Amino acid sequence: MTRNKRSHFSPSVTRIVVKGLLFGALALGSATPILGATGSQAVNRTHQKSVSLNSRATLLLDPEEPLPIAEAARDLAGDFEKVLGKKPKIVRRGEDAAPVTILIGYQSKLLQGLRPAGLAGPESFSISVTTANWKPQQPTKVVLLAGTDIRGTIFAIYEFAEKYLGIDPLYYWTDHQPVRRAQIALPASLKEEFPAPVFKYRGFFINDEDLLTGWAPAPKGEGTGISLASP
Repeated sequence: MTRNKRSHFSPSVTRIVVKGLLFGALALGSATPILGATGSQAVNRTHQKSVSLNSRATLLLDPEEPLPIAEAARDLAGDFEKVLGKKPKIVRRGEDAAPVTILIGYQSKLLQGLRPAGLAGPESFSISVTTANWKPQQPTKVVLLAGTDIRGTIFAIYEFAEKYLGIDPLYYWTDHQPVRRAQIALPASLKEEFPAPVFKYRGFFINDEDLLTGWAPAPKGEGTGISLASP
């Protein structure tokens, strides 16, 4: 898994590549309906000051989500293990979610009606906190990571991991380990929206490109730093 920066005019850094499947690079109103495995459920903005994630939290992912999103969700579970010492269980139905769960989705039925109208650009995403009534007499506190498309949803996952779990997006190179914690406190009013990136096409620049000599052949008579030809 390679993690890289998202080219966007914002201070946030997002890990992009999901096990070779992708490379490059919600806000919620009150009483918004959410569709769970048993039908329409009510969702309300939580009134508490904070929501705590600990080792008992779950990751909720619809079985219909594309494979890249499922891979990113497993990556997030590994990030939680680094911070909390235990991987959260990945569940597929709202009824199976823990009292506090992270809901991830792009085309999931669980997200129908949740995305705000203003969050519509390609690769845009949001991170927010809300409450879902999937279980009678036991409201579920939900940390919602959602995007307008596959990449947007993946950006939401890695943005959350970096900003709230303290995961270094380049830890494979830096060997930086996040601080171990017993729980992660999030503001109950959390509501962050990230618009579409300024540049549609982005890439990963390798700073020491001169070390790539021999990586690719060059046209006859041309000598470059990444070719087999001699200057």
